Amino acid sequence: MLGEELNTVSNHVRDLYEAGSIEFVGRKGDGDGNIQRTLYREVAPPRVNDEEHRAMSQEERHDASGILVQWILAELLSSHRNGKMDDDEDVCLLSDEPTLDAEGRRELRGLLEASWNGEITDSDARRSILEIEDMAAKRMADSGETGATVVVALLAFERGRSRGCEGLTPRVRKV
Repeated sequence: MLGEELNTVSNHVRDLYEAGSIEFVGRKGDGDGNIQRTLYREVAPPRVNDEEHRAMSQEERHDASGILVQWILAELLSSHRNGKMDDDEDVCLLSDEPTLDAEGRRELRGLLEASWNGEITDSDARRSILEIEDMAAKRMADSGETGATVVVALLAFERGRSRGCEGLTPRVRKV
């Protein structure tokens, strides 16, 4: 999928497997039965709501965020290396680093979750990340709070899978 030689990525594949980021699917022959390729597929990245996140230990939080980071990087690298982003007129690669106070971080999370879940209200839609940052800056100026710089990204691009991944049974998302 990444376009790298097996000897270059074998340790990384083992680490991803052991971390639970990918799962074994099976083996596929080359047609004459001599060479068997081991096939893996991604494990669905975690979607953790506020309640589940608060209930997690620090180690569980670290593992969950690690799986998501590995998944995002693998997908980005695959699409980039396979040229999927080059000619894509609908690619979306937006990012910023606003400095937000605690209330601004909660507002940002609420806006992103509402958008993701299709629960965005008219008032949510009128608030942009830049507006949340502006309001946070005003509150911090009044309170003296320093805030934290957060990374915000919105990515949408064609997946960069190679032909070797076609024909695999897609995973079913649990709802």
